[in-house]
Amino acid sequence: MQSVRRSGLTLIELLISVAIFAVLSALAYGGLNNVLLTSTHTQAETKRLTTLQLTMLYLERDINQMIDRPIRGQYGDMEPALVAPPPDAEQPLMSFTRAGWANPAGQLRSQLERVAYDFDEEKEQLVRITWPLLDGASKETEIKATLLDAVTGLKFRFMDDQEQWHTSWPPLLVNPGTIPRPRAIEVSLTVQPWGELRRIMLLPR
Repeated sequence: MQSVRRSGLTLIELLISVAIFAVLSALAYGGLNNVLLTSTHTQAETKRLTTLQLTMLYLERDINQMIDRPIRGQYGDMEPALVAPPPDAEQPLMSFTRAGWANPAGQLRSQLERVAYDFDEEKEQLVRITWPLLDGASKETEIKATLLDAVTGLKFRFMDDQEQWHTSWPPLLVNPGTIPRPRAIEVSLTVQPWGELRRIMLLPR
């Protein structure tokens, strides 16, 4: 009597098939994981780049609307329209008066605003500071907004009418009441992972 051969996989063939499937699955998972990680990294970098662009837009908009309007400090002393103290001073790196303060609620207030930019070295943040009033502003009334993280340096330079650069404003040994606004302001911003970024912004004459 002739025996009938049964079709199918032997145990060894089944084990080999399972092993091959496992290897292919591992390779596929690794490739998919790399794609997902790359996509996440790309999205994060795109978001940081967008935030950086918005920060520079804030700076450029504020500087373009800078006006020659001195203010009175907390104790009634006169301060120039633009102040950039020497390094290590316990003040914002740059503060100034700007026009064009939006008033969508139609409040009874001025359209002028006092704005400052500072660098929080401990938190590595670029900070924009505003005050609700021009005169008599104090630290208690300031409003802070963090514009950018991972900042490791922020510097400003100011070009005068003789095209000379200064690291503070008004320049030393110059009467603040006799000097006009600078012709240009150079912003030097150091941000991880891009390093130092520089931009020169011309002021309207």
